[in-house]
Amino acid sequence: MKIMMVESRYKGEINLSNLDASIFPKKIGLATTVQFLDYADEIRQFLESNGKNVFADKIR
Repeated sequence: MKIMMVESRYKGEINLSNLDASIFPKKIGLATTVQFLDYADEIRQFLESNGKNVFADKIR
């Protein structure tokens, strides 16, 4: 049996203004699925601008 992998990305908008970054710890590991890879940099910048130390091994 063959497995077929189909990449599918989220095309909507992400509203980070509703997110209260103060509830997160100072150090955060950022992980995502392929659907949200296009938003990883935006999320990382949001968290860092709110004083968080963000670790992400690979962000494309």
